[in-house]
Amino acid sequence: GFNSVTGASGRAEAGPLAFYFRGEFQHSAAIANYTPAVQQAIVNANLYPNLPLSSVPTLNSANQFRPIEAYAALNVANWQISFGYQTYDWGPDYGGSLMYSNNAPSEPMLKFGRIVPYQLPEPFAWLGKIRNTAFVGALTSYYWGRGASPQFPVYGNPYQTLNPLPYTWGDKLALKMTENLEIGVSLSVVWAGPGRPATLQTWLHTLNTNGNNQRLDPGKRYTGINASYRLPKLRDWVTFYVDGMANDEPNPIAYPQDSAFNPGLYFARIPKIPNLDLRVEGIYTNVPGYPGLGPYYANTRYAQGYTNYWQIIGSWVGRQGDGIQAWSTYWFSPRNKIQFGYRRQYVDRVLLGGGGLNDFSATLDWLYKRDFQLSSTVQYERWNFPLLSAVPRNNVSASFQVMFWPTHGTTEGKYDRIGH
Repeated sequence: GFNSVTGASGRAEAGPLAFYFRGEFQHSAAIANYTPAVQQAIVNANLYPNLPLSSVPTLNSANQFRPIEAYAALNVANWQISFGYQTYDWGPDYGGSLMYSNNAPSEPMLKFGRIVPYQLPEPFAWLGKIRNTAFVGALTSYYWGRGASPQFPVYGNPYQTLNPLPYTWGDKLALKMTENLEIGVSLSVVWAGPGRPATLQTWLHTLNTNGNNQRLDPGKRYTGINASYRLPKLRDWVTFYVDGMANDEPNPIAYPQDSAFNPGLYFARIPKIPNLDLRVEGIYTNVPGYPGLGPYYANTRYAQGYTNYWQIIGSWVGRQGDGIQAWSTYWFSPRNKIQFGYRRQYVDRVLLGGGGLNDFSATLDWLYKRDFQLSSTVQYERWNFPLLSAVPRNNVSASFQVMFWPTHGTTEGKYDRIGH
């Protein structure tokens, strides 16, 4: 059917206070719901004991207005505290972080972080410039959970969210150690929910280092590390970066064979075509050699997995996934550009029979009369998931956006700050 999204955004600043709002009216045509056989396959893939068939989302038509982002922020002494619906993207990956990205709708969260990096005195000055951000959010569209081991009784129904709700919290520490090297470490946790209310005690328990073999579940925990390095003798040309995530382990470096990774290369310029750049990324959550269904983005206690509104909070590659993405941008000026993109996704057959997709996209951004910016994107996608369709399917999507800076007439400096 025909789907459409119409949205608007706005921002305002008043001294140390800032406000931002972005909302969309979303229309989606109804399509046929999953067959009973497909529903059974889906619940079988969500770990044991199985959820009821009613846990599989229906595919009815939708006409709704949704706040994508809506928050207020206060800046004090180079620190910022913000509250509201906020998106968050960790890691250097252009296609989205393994651990926390905008792949899922935003959560209502309280976030606290450093705006301007700080540097510690000796003997810790070698850590370089430091930024730290922490948050606590609520999974407001979480319907299914399981109780304690070993029975794991199922809680929930498709009409009412869990009570009490599960929460998320996370912390990201970023270090710019040299002009060419940046390193980040991160932690993301789903905790609380039925039988484990969100209290200071249950939050502190998520920091317990004894692993998951405990009488009380510390939560679903992911740790991450990312690095970005400008290559020697090619520092103005090539940057290598990598994003890694470990499941219930101290860090992905110590357990590389059990971790998911997303490496990439960014070529800031192409020889003889100085206005052209190229970025290539590979990614996998389908850990090589892992027997059966892997642990990424799924959990026994938190039966809806690492999701919000049934969308994975982490990467687009999903569970048991491998993928590659590439983008090339030609810059007519610092603000005018055209970008071409390609994406390939594979899903291992161990998850719902597997499948894959290809998509191609083109995006044009153009600044018009210094006050208006026009942005347009068109994407063609072809997918093949045998469980859902016996033959490959394709679709086309397009978007058009207008941005206006009404305060441009004041000073050039004000315009530059808003434009960025």
